[in-house]
Amino acid sequence: MAPGALASIGASQALQEYLQMYPISTRSAPQSQATTDLASLKAAVLAGNYTPSRSWQFLRDPCPASCVSLGLASSAWPVYHSVDTLTDRCDETMLLSFALYTALDGSDGQVSIRSCTAGLTVSSSSSSSSSSSSSCPKHNQTMSETTTSLELVWEGESAGAAVQTDALAALEQLLAYESQSPSSVCNETMAFAYSGGTAVGLYIGSGLHRQGLLAPVVEALVERVTSEGVSDTLAVQLCGTYLSGRYTLGIIITPDLAEAQVAVQTWRDSKCLTYLSETASWSNITYSAPVVRNATVKPSTTEASSTATLTRRTTCTTEQVVSGDSCATLAAECGITAAELADYNPSSSLCSNLTVGEYICCSSGTLPDNAPTEQSDGYCYTYLVQTGDTCSALAAEYDITVAEIDSYNTDTWGWMGCDDLLADEYICLSTGYAPMPAVISNAVCGPQVNGTATAPQGSDLSDLNECPLNACCDIWGQCGITAEFCTPSNSSTGAPGTAANGTNGCISNCGTDIIESAAPSETFTIGYFEGFDQDRPCLKPWITEIDTSAYTHIHMSFATLNADLSYNLTNIDDQMEDFAALTDVKRIITVGGWSFSTDASTYDIFREAVSSADNRATLIANTIDLLEAYDLDGVDWDWEYPGEPDIPDIPADTTADAEDFFLFLLELSEEMASSTPDKTISTTAPSSYWYMKAIPILAISEVVDYIVLMTYDLHGQWDYNNTYTDPGCPAGGCLRSHVNLTETLSSLSMITKAGVPSNMVVVGVANYARSFQMTEAGCYTADCHFTGPDSGADPGECTDTAGYISNAELAAIAANTTVYAYIDIDSNSNVMVWDDTQWAGYMDAEIKSVRAELYEGIYFLGTAEWAIDLTNGTSSNSSTSTNTTTTTTACEISIDPTVWSEATPSVTAVPGCTLIWPPLPLETTTTITFPPWATHITWRATETETTTYYDGSVVTYHQFSTYSVPTQLSIAPVTTTAIPVWYVTVTSGQSTVYQTSSVEPSPFTVVYTPTVGGNTTVVGGTTSTVSGATFSSGNLTYTSTSWIGVFGGTTTVVSGTTLAPSTTTVTPHPYPTTTTSTEDPILNTRTTHVVAASKSSGSGPKCTEAPCGIGCVFFCISGCPFCPPGFGIDDGSGSGSGSGSGSGGGGGGDDDDSSTSTTTSTSSGSAASYEVGAMLVVYYIDGASTICYGSSTVLSTKTTTTTTKSKTTTTTTATTTTAKDCPGGNELKCYQEYYYDCMIDCENFYATSAELLGCQNGCGDYALEQCEDLCD
Repeated sequence: MAPGALASIGASQALQEYLQMYPISTRSAPQSQATTDLASLKAAVLAGNYTPSRSWQFLRDPCPASCVSLGLASSAWPVYHSVDTLTDRCDETMLLSFALYTALDGSDGQVSIRSCTAGLTVSSSSSSSSSSSSSCPKHNQTMSETTTSLELVWEGESAGAAVQTDALAALEQLLAYESQSPSSVCNETMAFAYSGGTAVGLYIGSGLHRQGLLAPVVEALVERVTSEGVSDTLAVQLCGTYLSGRYTLGIIITPDLAEAQVAVQTWRDSKCLTYLSETASWSNITYSAPVVRNATVKPSTTEASSTATLTRRTTCTTEQVVSGDSCATLAAECGITAAELADYNPSSSLCSNLTVGEYICCSSGTLPDNAPTEQSDGYCYTYLVQTGDTCSALAAEYDITVAEIDSYNTDTWGWMGCDDLLADEYICLSTGYAPMPAVISNAVCGPQVNGTATAPQGSDLSDLNECPLNACCDIWGQCGITAEFCTPSNSSTGAPGTAANGTNGCISNCGTDIIESAAPSETFTIGYFEGFDQDRPCLKPWITEIDTSAYTHIHMSFATLNADLSYNLTNIDDQMEDFAALTDVKRIITVGGWSFSTDASTYDIFREAVSSADNRATLIANTIDLLEAYDLDGVDWDWEYPGEPDIPDIPADTTADAEDFFLFLLELSEEMASSTPDKTISTTAPSSYWYMKAIPILAISEVVDYIVLMTYDLHGQWDYNNTYTDPGCPAGGCLRSHVNLTETLSSLSMITKAGVPSNMVVVGVANYARSFQMTEAGCYTADCHFTGPDSGADPGECTDTAGYISNAELAAIAANTTVYAYIDIDSNSNVMVWDDTQWAGYMDAEIKSVRAELYEGIYFLGTAEWAIDLTNGTSSNSSTSTNTTTTTTACEISIDPTVWSEATPSVTAVPGCTLIWPPLPLETTTTITFPPWATHITWRATETETTTYYDGSVVTYHQFSTYSVPTQLSIAPVTTTAIPVWYVTVTSGQSTVYQTSSVEPSPFTVVYTPTVGGNTTVVGGTTSTVSGATFSSGNLTYTSTSWIGVFGGTTTVVSGTTLAPSTTTVTPHPYPTTTTSTEDPILNTRTTHVVAASKSSGSGPKCTEAPCGIGCVFFCISGCPFCPPGFGIDDGSGSGSGSGSGSGGGGGGDDDDSSTSTTTSTSSGSAASYEVGAMLVVYYIDGASTICYGSSTVLSTKTTTTTTKSKTTTTTTATTTTAKDCPGGNELKCYQEYYYDCMIDCENFYATSAELLGCQNGCGDYALEQCEDLCD
């Protein structure tokens, strides 16, 4: 069963579990002070006060805008706050800019990456930079020409053609970027590009850059990669010279952008990459550098003459210190001697305290005063942070301190502190007012939106450019309605516009509260009826067949419009007369629908209908005529969606149409108020913020009677490869319920924060599932994926649409197929899995019921079901029930205890249903004994090893040696007054049911004394050949070998080292009573007949008291750990035989008339004796053993020996695994998730292996044991 899944509890308990984990936060709406002025409301809508001022479609583009359109200044590029957000989405070549010394993994602080999509053309003369180098400032240096070899370093094998292509694209775009940025030739250059999955980073110091050497090196590397390909990581470098970072160069090609960042840091710090294993001399490079004289610089101690003192008052020429500088290199750069350097810089600590960024004098005079001052308008000296900046270097350059920089920026927007500088953001380097923050070109809210006017000094910038619908705005200028956008936090600085590390913070309209209005005067239960259902081959009830007593409103769907704005009832015409004749329910006509709103032939009709006053008047008149012609109670508008920006295959709509829709509803309400005051107006609204933001929903709420919020279809096949729709699933395509409660509550928060009263919102519920084909059998949780892009889900017989299947069709599947169905707590919805890879997320009647109670409790108007004709099947093989099972079979039927006393017992059941039998009463108290249990005790020696990697990190891991010892255990007798009985699953055509007992022994302790070494002898054991098992996951198939094992007997070890005794607790498997005859003679003294029936026809004998049987639970997972849930135990021949239930649970065993053994035990104090078969299930794979149980209360017979190893001594101790739940409290996760993980990724498995040790069912130890074999 999935983590967070409950298969045996009801919907009410599941909701309570959900609310304990995810409590709902509400607050009361403010009291309205005045009646709405519709004229003012109309003016506000037309002024654009309720809709975004511009399109946000660029936010959905997978790649940033082009560098050509944005320009080459990185400060104009859009911002992304994680590497994955950018690199996982865009497969184009991009240029990137970020702070060099703020880690991209987010470990040091916030991540801010500016990027543009590269499409630059290499200049016709890539040497243009060298031609402009004559303008660079120079000292009177003595230069020497040097020729040396570049060093090529690499790691790994050839990375393949795709990586080669990506690397060449990135290199060529960096070359183009360099060729078009000649102004940078005098300075150092740091640049990054990313293409496909390949990152390229480069660095060149100013001394080499001004000589035009970058382009030739890049071009040579392009030729090398073109001809020879590229390894996993490849770099070329010129470094380690005595000439400092000015003469350092490096280029790296790597799949890891963070590695590229560290490499560029290394070169800028005047160091070399030393961790790559392969190195070779490569191409020669010739450059000029000043001659360094190896003279000691002695501080000047001569008192300056008066003439010298006057000279010193002039400003000297300067040189700025870079990484790797010494007094010798600085003297060479200045073109002076060491003595002159000392004379011009009279400090005794000059050479020992050189600081990157500071200036030294290269001539007589005083250093210029670089300390910034406050501007005349009161604003601080504003500085735009560059890629390679640090606070210490800035402090040295500007003659201030790091502490002063911190103090100047306490009110600076986005100031995260010196340890978290963000490139291309403004900071203060003096006292004064904080500046307006730098523009973020992709911000849609907050003060960094492009074009934001400068706010007055001291203003609170948080409320600038608030989000539509009063949605939350995070520090990056993005709007949203979930905790990701709505949770305020501050960095350690407490400055505005900051957030704690790992969060996005919130600057305005924060929180996800649902705003509660007063309770509604009545609660609506709306049922949407598909009037077009007669077009289906089945599942097509007439409106007259609907039980209207369950609803307050019936919405007939759909009327549509012709091009002349007359009504088209073609699809529902056959039902209209009967619909109009309904009584005791409000009859509402719904206009539009998804197909009408989005089909290429009709999408424009709604847009045209509201586009002019004349068209609106025509549609209003036709609508009133329709309502009066059929004497209907109201009209419901389902336009999906006004102002939509991106629905496929039709042009994007505009916010003007959304505003015009409001005008139409306003004018319709005014006309109906006078002509048909007893009739209502309603409209649907999307649950997605992306589509809702264009709609003036608050204004609309003032002119309609209620709004139906469509809180379904939250997920579907469209999620495939969509990075926006699945939280926690960056690549998209995860298995998610389309009626997820958390997302529904976010939508309720959204619409009420927008100002719509909760008491006029009807919440959507669904009578259908969104279904998928799983990519991997057995992987059905929220982190698993589905196939695509086309749906692989089986279409329903009636709905005939892959990915969309009705509750009625699900019920039919459950009645005829073995399914696995459960309530998923995290989404508070039902999930059903069948045919290995078919998956559906939906809500059954119980979930809908508790949801309705929840919504009513927080003052919403009610619920609206889409659609009420999807629950009553009329196909030949479908059931009319909408309630699918919450167990692994289609349904469960509890049999009344009177079945044991009936002369001719009979039960009625649908094929596929499970019969839960009551215990068989015994005439007297009976003691049942059991045969000896032949099994193994397995223990493990663990050696702790330590490995130190090149970067100094230390990893500790374990090596295991596992020992299995044959043994024989005694099981204590059971004294009872009744025999528990296995459940029976009825098969198609079955007419007779046989019962099998299920006696469950009590858990008991086993004490074992491990012995290391020596000679082992087994007396009295038996041998048996154990078959191998095959497991497939993705592209990996693993088959274990068959082997011969020794079972039972007495094991003796001679001359071994005895360790301390260890104790563990085991629970024997339930024992059925069996004989060599065809059925149990005690339980089956009479024949029990089964009568086939539909689910609605009853279930034979009914329970008269509770409980009358134990629900179906799993005791053992067949083929452990390979089989998915729903399989029974292994019957000794390798075939599963169905799960079972007994006293306190249990599973597996005979559920028909087969026999398994003839071992006899006696009973004392009873009227009869029983023969019991020992059906302990032991699995052996590749020589390792474990006992597989499915109950989380069962322990394995494992004793673990731990060995701690050091260089000088070895200490061996024996310990017993501590009994504790497996990760997630679920043994299936322990077997599937962790064991499968190791087969795919050994390194990741060992990193998480500590969680597995001590799982009480032994699967952790077993998984570790098997993974050791696979990974080693």
